[in-house]
Amino acid sequence: MPYVIGVSGYKNSGKTGLCADLARILTRDGLTVGYLKHTHETVLPGGKNDTNTLTEVVTDTVLWGSDGFAGFHPGENLDLDDILPSAFPGRDIVIVEGGKHLSMPKVWSGELEAEDEIPGVIARFNPPGPLEEVPCFFPGEEEDLGEFVKDLWRKAERGPVELYAGNRNIPVKAFVGEFIAGGIRGMLSALKKPPAGEDLLRVYLKPEEKTHGS
Repeated sequence: MPYVIGVSGYKNSGKTGLCADLARILTRDGLTVGYLKHTHETVLPGGKNDTNTLTEVVTDTVLWGSDGFAGFHPGENLDLDDILPSAFPGRDIVIVEGGKHLSMPKVWSGELEAEDEIPGVIARFNPPGPLEEVPCFFPGEEEDLGEFVKDLWRKAERGPVELYAGNRNIPVKAFVGEFIAGGIRGMLSALKKPPAGEDLLRVYLKPEEKTHGS
């Protein structure tokens, strides 16, 4: 599961620019980064069209155009655990813009009204004045904030293997993950065209087929 860091704040507080700065810094330093923008508006195509017709049949659909591709996955009341495994497999960090009331560690950008109870604020960016309860960063200190986020990621890193049953993440201790990873890579080395050691591997196990009478 990637480490999730939120960037939250009120409207026009500079969230998107801060997300872009963090993404550039973290990517430059060798981390793989995903970006998710949380909004209360609908995002799937509306009306009766080819995309919606196919989505009703196969659920996951992708639009592929000359400028790239975009995926669609309909669902009500989704949470981060539903989205992260399929949308960001193998990423080190996912930056979530918005989602101020979601339960995740977050950097709050700009002013924060005292009466607002925002869970998970672990740092502030460009607050009106210096605050003592959490680390504060100001314009020009984006590199320092990037180091702060990288340090959080290092402390949360789990090892070389991520294990999922469907979309449910199953925690794997580092030494167990190293044992699994070593075994899989060892067996794959016997293939005619084995993957390179630095490749990210994805292994999908289908459910066991039950025989009649079992």
